[in-house]
Amino acid sequence: MRLGGGPGRLARTYAATVRRLRWPIVIAWIVGAVAAVVYLPGLENQKSASASGLLASNPTSIATQIESYRIFGTTPTAETAIVQHDDECLSDAAQRRLVDRAVLIRDRKDPAFKDVLAAVPIFNSEEGPFSREECTTAVTYMFFEPTLFIGQQKFLADEFAKKYISEPDDKFVGVTGPIPARVEQERTINRSLPLVTGATVALIALALALTLRSLLAPIVTLVAAGVAYALAGRAIVALGEVTGAVVPREIEPLIVVLLLGIVTDYCIFYLSDMRARLLEDATPIRAAEASTARMTPIVLTAGLIVAAGTATLVVGTMGFFKALGPGMAVTALIGVAVSMTFVPALMAILGRAMFWPGVSERARYRRAERLAENRRPHGPIRHGLAVLTARRPSAVVLAALCIGLLGFGAWQAKDIRLGLNLVEGLPKTSEARIASDAASEGFATGILSPTEILLKAPGITEQQEALTRLQELVEQRPRIAGVLGPREAASLEQEVTEVESAGDAATTAQAEAATEPALEATLAPDGNAARMIVVLEDDPFESAAIEDVNTLRDDMPGLLREAGLDGVAVGFAGQTALAAETVQEAQDNVVRLAIAALVVNFLFLVVFLRAIIAPLYLLAASVLALAATLGLTAFVFQDLLGYGQLAYYIPFAASVLLLSLGSDYNIFIVGRIWDELRKRDVESALEKAAPEAAGPITLAGLVLAGSFALLALIPLTPFREFAFVMAVGVLIDSFVVRSLLAPSLIRLFSRQSARHRRLDVARSTSGAD
Repeated sequence: MRLGGGPGRLARTYAATVRRLRWPIVIAWIVGAVAAVVYLPGLENQKSASASGLLASNPTSIATQIESYRIFGTTPTAETAIVQHDDECLSDAAQRRLVDRAVLIRDRKDPAFKDVLAAVPIFNSEEGPFSREECTTAVTYMFFEPTLFIGQQKFLADEFAKKYISEPDDKFVGVTGPIPARVEQERTINRSLPLVTGATVALIALALALTLRSLLAPIVTLVAAGVAYALAGRAIVALGEVTGAVVPREIEPLIVVLLLGIVTDYCIFYLSDMRARLLEDATPIRAAEASTARMTPIVLTAGLIVAAGTATLVVGTMGFFKALGPGMAVTALIGVAVSMTFVPALMAILGRAMFWPGVSERARYRRAERLAENRRPHGPIRHGLAVLTARRPSAVVLAALCIGLLGFGAWQAKDIRLGLNLVEGLPKTSEARIASDAASEGFATGILSPTEILLKAPGITEQQEALTRLQELVEQRPRIAGVLGPREAASLEQEVTEVESAGDAATTAQAEAATEPALEATLAPDGNAARMIVVLEDDPFESAAIEDVNTLRDDMPGLLREAGLDGVAVGFAGQTALAAETVQEAQDNVVRLAIAALVVNFLFLVVFLRAIIAPLYLLAASVLALAATLGLTAFVFQDLLGYGQLAYYIPFAASVLLLSLGSDYNIFIVGRIWDELRKRDVESALEKAAPEAAGPITLAGLVLAGSFALLALIPLTPFREFAFVMAVGVLIDSFVVRSLLAPSLIRLFSRQSARHRRLDVARSTSGAD
């Protein structure tokens, strides 16, 4: 196939083959899709991906937590917590039951909860650490067998609360923490996915029906998308079974929208071209074959760019990227395979009926009348913009204006802050979010996920004064609500001694049950390790808390010297430390992902355009548009809406997608311009090709942007961030970069963009390349 010019022999042969085999092609795809649905498991049937796929690949915080558990026999960092809250005060009976439940689990009195290792309560008493109020709130940390799936842990926590925290004065609020938040995320996605899919289908149907003035064209597009989705979902599951990289359920809506979007885009390219030919009085079968020959090289190259571009995510080190990349690449490949076979075959079968009632005798007459009166067939606005981009002086002004506006937006990208958005990303009405907010009323916000500092050195527990001094230095740092550590060990032991001296055996047992976890959390029995539990003022998953932990880690050597502790090995554990490593690893992946994505897109553009300079400035325009999109997203969510940060994976996944989709549109619009440059000078080529390509690009951009925007129907903050960044990015790319900046740059760099000759002197006498 000839890329970047008119249809070559291979493209024409392919189109003729599709025409002849149109019925077998359609039947084969439909039978294959039905068989896949009946016999193969889809995304909804695959096992849930581990949460570790969304986190750092080899986190030292997890290693520290394991080491701490080996030394102390317990871990102070739980991923599930039960919250009770009374605006007045929890009753004395409710407070006593906190201790009773801890003893029940410790002594293994209920076989139904044999997989619950501990239920550790903390109460905001007047003297209690980290308290904001007095006697209003209790948090019970739930520790489970590590072999349990997250759904099983959430189930056990719910059952425990239902069975033992059911008295009216218990004031049970809910179960919260990272694991319940993840479970609620998955449930929210499952509930919202049919709505997103239905709304996207309705958008595509309405947009195509109004633009192509056809009732059947939207149905053909949606049938093609359905066939592609039936096969893609099963292919992704099969790929996950082979590679072990299971696609997280969090990205299933993204797969749906991406597939619907790209299949719709490619259908628009084919159908728009065929419709134009029918309006020029071509016979239906000739129009279908000619459109297939002209558009298939463009669709094939565009699809390969999207597939290869998204596949570059595998060069990242995180499990999330390694699963997301192949998943989206498979989606794009199946989408383009269906688009370039199934759709042209239906075009040949349906012919003029595909566009009923839009392609009628009256419509052809009106078009011929406009041409006879020398009126522009694409309208004055499109033609006017094409003229502006084709004239060098106005092209300079347009390019400078676009670059200036995009540059201003890109400057805002420097303020992007990254976090995880686990609990805070849930709907305000969700149980985990309500319980988290209630816990934050009685305690510092970081109470649900404290940070552990593990200190190891021979005989370190004997250096009580130095350890106490270090604890005080950590506690004095800004935005740290409090620290539980060696300083509390002596006072807790003294309290137990006083209770024992009173002679009340029952009270002594309760006191030991309540204080034992805190004592175990500080000094190791062998005397060679100590640890501190740090509670932050901020949400432990937000960028402010992550920054605090990073700063504390960096400053720890100086704090140790100031406290008089030498030769101490330090480790950090807990959800905030893990989040910090995750965000850092994602940021470290930027360079390798950017290089991989840019190289892939550049090579495809070089092959398609048969040029070196043009791909460089076209990619530069795409990168500038991407930076502007990210800057605008940061401004809207962080400055206008007051979010603390963006979900860490949003900028990276969006960047790869937008770069690939930008090159996708480059292929279409620049391919049209390159085709015309074979027959005329650069100004005439731009005046003719730009308005011809603008219509399909505008429609495709609007549909794709709308499809991504509908992800905001999922009431989770990361999805709304992703919906915004993708919708705005596609709109900027369609209406600014491809419609104005790219044609202007082609005009300005026409002398340097030669394909074996200077473009601005190309004439029809030059012949084919």
